[in-house]
Amino acid sequence: MKCILKILLFISLMSGECIALTANEFLDLNARDRVVWVTGVIDGLLTEELIRTVNQPKLAICLAEYRVNQITAIYIKHFK
Repeated sequence: MKCILKILLFISLMSGECIALTANEFLDLNARDRVVWVTGVIDGLLTEELIRTVNQPKLAICLAEYRVNQITAIYIKHFK
């Protein structure tokens, strides 16, 4: 549960240039595009954290427990 809360916190704190989607636009994507979008978001978050610190990002440790399909399901659940 703590990991899911961290994921949602990072989602809500996203900043910078990106292609922003509303929840409805995300839900309208096909399954493959949802996975691609979530993968890009997670990659961006981890890259930003790596730039700030030399240690392995805590988010990466948390996300290691999940497959991208599971993380995508978390997005879908909270966007509905």
